[in-house]
Amino acid sequence: MNSSLQYFANSISRLLLPVDGAHAAACEEMATAMSSAEAAAYKGLQQCIETVMAEVERLLSAEQKATDYKAPDDGMAPDHRPTTACTRVVAYLSRVLESAFTALEGLNKQAFLSELGNRLHKVLLTHWQKYTFNPSGGLRLKRDITEYGEFVRSFNAPSVDEKFELLGM
Repeated sequence: MNSSLQYFANSISRLLLPVDGAHAAACEEMATAMSSAEAAAYKGLQQCIETVMAEVERLLSAEQKATDYKAPDDGMAPDHRPTTACTRVVAYLSRVLESAFTALEGLNKQAFLSELGNRLHKVLLTHWQKYTFNPSGGLRLKRDITEYGEFVRSFNAPSVDEKFELLGM
């Protein structure tokens, strides 16, 4: 997009200056086209986030076991690793993140990552409300929260980091 604007400003715009009203009309048309392109890109990114979150919900549903957070009291040592659901979600989102870092830049990337982080936080809260926890399960949940928190730190979105830090508390 930027190269189109530069070309317009450097070449076309100058040619239109002597023509009465043409420069203003062309600038207005260019602004309308840019606005339309931005709206389409925004809609596309929102749909992308919707699709990504649907997959996160599917993974959580398929992989999270009731015993992950309420292990039977059988005398075995508690498992301090992240749950399989957590590991799979982070692996999936890591691939999404790779694509985002390749395809987006600047404020677009930041807005996308912030929205993704906020939506992940919301999905996880809703997901965890379905479970009951015993003490060792609570420790396992804390481990998952730490894992998710470390992952979202790569988003460079302070508001998202704060939400995940509060979860840990």
